[in-house]
Amino acid sequence: MKRPILLGLAVLAFVAVAATAQVHIVNVTGSTFVDSISATNVTTIQFGQTVQWVRLNGTHAVTSGFGPGAGSGALFNLTLNTTTTTASYTPVAPGSIAYYCAVHNAFGMIGTIVVLPPPLFPGSGEDFN
Repeated sequence: MKRPILLGLAVLAFVAVAATAQVHIVNVTGSTFVDSISATNVTTIQFGQTVQWVRLNGTHAVTSGFGPGAGSGALFNLTLNTTTTTASYTPVAPGSIAYYCAVHNAFGMIGTIVVLPPPLFPGSGEDFN
C-alpha cells in the first residue's frame, strides 16, 4: 500500500515542478511587445513561471512600471540590444505587473504580466484560474 502512495506523490511533485518551470516568450520588435501565446501585449503566467523577452530588432529597455517616475524600474530594468538579445524575469508574487520600454515609451510601447496564483491541487484539474 505504501508503494502506490509514494508513486502518486512523486507524480504530483513532478507535475508541480514541470508547471512552474515554464518560460513564456515575449517578442520585442519595433515599438511593440508581443506575447508568443496571446499575440497581444498581455502575458499570463502561473506563479513561479518566467517571462523572457526576446529582441527581434532595435534597442529596448524593458522597465517595470507605468512610465518614467517614482517606482519605475523597481522590479526590473532590462536592456535588450545587439549584444544582449534576451532578458528574463520571474515574478515573486501573484498579481499584475505593468511594464514599458523606456526607449519607446513615447510610442506607447507597454505590456502587462498577469501572474496567476499557484494551483491548490496541481495536476488535478480542480483549480479554476
